[in-house]
Amino acid sequence: MTEKGTIKQTLLGGLTVGLLLLLFVLCGCGNTKSQQEDKNQRSQSAETKKINFSEEKYEEKIVDNRIAIAEYPNHYEQEIQEIQDLSYPNIHFTEDCTFDPFPEELSRLSVFYTTAHGMSVQEGLETLENWLVSIGKQEEIDLEKEVRVIGADLEMDESKGAPECYPLLSDVSIEQLGSGDALLLDTKQCYAMVGVEGIFMMSDGKLSAYLGENPKPINDIYLKYDLKLLQSGNLEELKEEVYPLISGDYKIGESAKQVKEYFEKGTPFPMAEGVKIDIPDVSVYRLEADTCMYTFNVRRWFENMPYLYLQDTDIANSYEGYAIEESMKYVNVVDDTGVSTFKGPSESDVVHPLYQDTQMVGVEQAFDIASKKLASFLKLEVQEVKIGYASYMTDTGQGFNEDTAVYYPFWKFSGVNTVKNQVLNVYVDMISGAVYYTFGNA
Repeated sequence: MTEKGTIKQTLLGGLTVGLLLLLFVLCGCGNTKSQQEDKNQRSQSAETKKINFSEEKYEEKIVDNRIAIAEYPNHYEQEIQEIQDLSYPNIHFTEDCTFDPFPEELSRLSVFYTTAHGMSVQEGLETLENWLVSIGKQEEIDLEKEVRVIGADLEMDESKGAPECYPLLSDVSIEQLGSGDALLLDTKQCYAMVGVEGIFMMSDGKLSAYLGENPKPINDIYLKYDLKLLQSGNLEELKEEVYPLISGDYKIGESAKQVKEYFEKGTPFPMAEGVKIDIPDVSVYRLEADTCMYTFNVRRWFENMPYLYLQDTDIANSYEGYAIEESMKYVNVVDDTGVSTFKGPSESDVVHPLYQDTQMVGVEQAFDIASKKLASFLKLEVQEVKIGYASYMTDTGQGFNEDTAVYYPFWKFSGVNTVKNQVLNVYVDMISGAVYYTFGNA
């Protein structure tokens, strides 16, 4: 990230494709009515997921000479040294190339899909009511007059801008939120959206109230402000540092603790079985001459394996009929009360394993495979090696659909394709050895 500049935190990588489409509609009220069945009868579930996965076909792709996961920690550091000394025809490493540590206590890897917890409209309203109480604005907002509903099968008034183009909840008949539906609360005091997984984006309004005469809390979520970056890096290294927030001096580590506890408690649903979170990174931005803001990345884990997450969200993760999407949640803290805004996927999504294995492809074998599989127009200069789960989605003919998403454990080799000077991410499935790659702008 540059030392000074406008914060660019787009939704790519931070939200599922379904929510991306929903939010695209939100930014410009167009007619999105579809030919799908009545969403009042539909919710995201295992039965509605269009999962394209065959255990038999997957096993046929698994490469030979893998290693037991339990043994691999003893080999990882040695392999890192060895691969940097090897000479690949189409892969080389920068001098400052970084490698993720191998996850501790990892015993198996999984291929899985997820389903949302599910949310009725009444539960959604109760969630909003409880949230307003938590931010102290329950007396300022009349939900009956303010809550609107977004859905592909609901008519919108294209002559009006957001949020007025969306119908009031009181004017429509809907009992169950479906995948892609949301309750919208968009006021000068605060902003929130509730979907099948609970609250997936919100602002308590503190940031816009502090920065502007015409508060618009949605701008807090998208950070549509020119803010100077003071510092960014690993949380463990920066946790003892103190900066002045709106409420006064506050330690980074204390804010991070509040953020972690906030999402562990649930928004509103608790974390799914086998899921945990951590906060790997933090950035500090200047709001005014004597006040700052903390921005944290929240990362999910499943059974001691982290999810991959994008920090540079301008990367376009799509290539020839498939997309690799990484999970990301951004959180902003402006005072000593904790979370002020966030956007990103829920930790409550239920994990459904499709395949599990105690054998894996090591990093040296992964580079050997990738070197053989890369197309002739690709030469990778590796800047970092990451480890984690990411979702693989296929193009259904009408774009990428989150209902096709399957999570795989990946080695991710990030860098530059020196042939065309473009960002290149190579993903190698840690179970099967299958290779995928995506591009971006260098």
